[in-house]
Amino acid sequence: MLMRRNNKFHGSFRPRHWQFNAISAILLSLSQTSCGFNFAAPLHVNNGASVPRSKLLISLHAFASSSDYGSMKRHKKRTQLRRKRKNDTPSHRKSFRTHSFAVENNTRYDNCRVFDWLLRSTEHVLGGNYQWSDGAFVFSSIQHSQSTDSDSECSSALPHHFASHMDFLFQTETVMKSWVKWISQRPRNNMNTTEGFSLNNVSGLSSVDGAQIVETMLNQTLYVYDEWEALKGQTLKTSHLTVSRADLVNIAIDAWACCKTNDRSSVDSAVKLLKLLQKEDNEQQIVTCANEATYRGVIKACISSRTPQDLEKAINLLEEISSVSTVCPTVNRGYEYCKGALSGLETKLFPTTQTYNLVLYGLANCNPCVKNAERAELFLNQMIFDHKRGSGHHCYPDSNTFRQVVSAWTKSGSDLADKNARRILSMMLDDFPSVPPDASTYNAIMTLYLRNGQTQDMLALFGQMTFDGRTRPDSYSVNLMLKARISKLTEFTLSKMEEIDSLLESMKSLYHVRPSVESFNIVIDAWAKSNLPESAYRAESLLDRMEQQCRRGDMIVAPDSYTFTSVLNAISRLKHHRGRGLWAERVFKRMKSMHADGLVEAPTTPVYNALLHALITSNEKGALSRAESVFAKMCAMANTRTYNIMIKSHSTVVEDANGRLTSFARPSKAKALLEQMEHCNVKPDAYSYTTVICAYSRSNVKRKALKAFSILRRMIKSGIRPTIYAFNGVLTACSHTYLREEKVQAFTILVSTLILIREWTKPDDTTYGVLLKGCDRLLPKDENRKKQVLNLVFRELQFQADPELHASMMMKFMNMDGGDHELMATCD
Repeated sequence: MLMRRNNKFHGSFRPRHWQFNAISAILLSLSQTSCGFNFAAPLHVNNGASVPRSKLLISLHAFASSSDYGSMKRHKKRTQLRRKRKNDTPSHRKSFRTHSFAVENNTRYDNCRVFDWLLRSTEHVLGGNYQWSDGAFVFSSIQHSQSTDSDSECSSALPHHFASHMDFLFQTETVMKSWVKWISQRPRNNMNTTEGFSLNNVSGLSSVDGAQIVETMLNQTLYVYDEWEALKGQTLKTSHLTVSRADLVNIAIDAWACCKTNDRSSVDSAVKLLKLLQKEDNEQQIVTCANEATYRGVIKACISSRTPQDLEKAINLLEEISSVSTVCPTVNRGYEYCKGALSGLETKLFPTTQTYNLVLYGLANCNPCVKNAERAELFLNQMIFDHKRGSGHHCYPDSNTFRQVVSAWTKSGSDLADKNARRILSMMLDDFPSVPPDASTYNAIMTLYLRNGQTQDMLALFGQMTFDGRTRPDSYSVNLMLKARISKLTEFTLSKMEEIDSLLESMKSLYHVRPSVESFNIVIDAWAKSNLPESAYRAESLLDRMEQQCRRGDMIVAPDSYTFTSVLNAISRLKHHRGRGLWAERVFKRMKSMHADGLVEAPTTPVYNALLHALITSNEKGALSRAESVFAKMCAMANTRTYNIMIKSHSTVVEDANGRLTSFARPSKAKALLEQMEHCNVKPDAYSYTTVICAYSRSNVKRKALKAFSILRRMIKSGIRPTIYAFNGVLTACSHTYLREEKVQAFTILVSTLILIREWTKPDDTTYGVLLKGCDRLLPKDENRKKQVLNLVFRELQFQADPELHASMMMKFMNMDGGDHELMATCD
């Protein structure tokens, strides 16, 4: 019972098929011989296959040691449970950061091993004439000259360490395909140079460098392939390769198609490789030994560039496929190879469904417009017509075909996009019952409905998808349904919000979809915008639920930055809650703690902005100083909104419960933040300048009208169009000038601002109200000029504003302190 005693080292034993065959052969031999089993004699089982002697001895010992097969099954079950329990260990018992770091190191180590194998295999294929140096394979002229001197009589393109041409071609094809797979895994933002490359820094080699290596291997391989064809014609051998010239070129084209570049180098290289297989016959028609996969690879390279010019090239290549003839290269006796079959006739090429889908994807995503959507539908009709006529081989439209056409219409921006997309979906459901639509097709139309505000149509389409039975909604579909249900609410009440919560709870039972982090974010954001008294508590309770599931290992609901931002926004919207600043800081520390445990990402700029907004609007004692300390820690993370929040904090006047001012506007600090924005290359917007102007209008600093007007001129000079709120701020600063020596200057600025308003925008009721107040306060009461100016203002108000606004302004001026009632009577 050795195996059972030491099963923790050897694992559970289960006899395999060859072990049962070996046992049956042993019993048969023992029954036929009286002297026992002869180990020297050859052993054959019932099906004629021989059994290795080592495996035979192991099987005998193991089978004798494991007589109780039921115990083996129970042991195997226990082993599986232990492994599952080990894999499902909660994250709070093992550090997620350490686990992620280990996985990252293992991935980097595996990448280095794979890349090391690629380099050694490529050097082995290319031979001694090429060596890896400075991130590229360099031709070694010294070794080449020595080899040509020694082997001048018997020069061959085949490297000397390969036994045959077929062996070389097989290995080269494998290495080239491995390079293509490596290129496809390169990130798009990878650098395009090999400077600083090493095996420990695999990211130093770009995808373009990998494609160039594949093309170098292709050039060497084509020499060997031509030599093999010549030798095959001389020896009259009928053996054929399982790889053709077109297959080798297709691998290089796929390498360029997988490159993530921002220029057209990959497209030009792919087209150049296609021309290697093309030629013109006597009738000026294109004859090629390329196959449909060759054109598909070039079309993929054109679509990957995402430019309108390359999109047109891809469409031209699609139309060219049907007009070319393909033929296999012939040698002496007419031995041709065409994917395993001999053929001496020219054959026509036909685009397949995959090629059509690539072009349709380009029409839907490369410069989407109405014209491209119409062209996509024409290609769909052409596929259907060719298939019904029988001329189109393997071009039957599938679910991806219809999805791309629907996506082209939904992204076109047409007024009839929803109707055309719905028409394509109806045609798919009615005329193609064997092609069920996938969830992405429904999602594209539902997204368009939701963007256009057609929530009722969107919910009706979701119900059709749910009850149809042919398509099961995915997580994105259910999230769209949640957004539609929330946007349909005219007002947020507690009962309606609890219905949304119940939908989140029943996602798995109703739609067989687990709630994701996006699902929780939608509901949390709805609670934050509801402005209900219990909104912040319900949002934080959902955050608690997400954290509990996340710490149990369910990382699909791990909170992200949007989750914490929504919770902080819900806290900042609590108007009458004391201590919301401390509450927001507690939630922020919670995110930092979860980040330290490796569960969530580090706090981002939107999270910091939400924390600053919650602190500033809390009106707590010391909240502004805490907000300034948080702002100082952000450093380069601050954006325009961050500065606007801090500028707003210095332009706000805070009153206590008794109406006494507890915080005054600080325009000097607001202006300093505006200058800091320009120094840190953070572009101020209209809100930034307007807030600084309002800070001056709410302060008691000297010459505030002149300073506010200078900020307005600075705003116009910077190229930002001022809004009416900026002009009203300058007028307010002028109307609240009380020093006698500043009133003349303030009135001059008031008139200049009124002239600028007519150049940039249209005045509103606040403009006229502040203008009347400024004229009444800045002009002396005993002068006739005051009555003349006010008379002009009222007449302008009478002609420019509607009657209701004119009447309201008249009443406001009569109720205003110092209002001239006699003048009002004359202006009536």
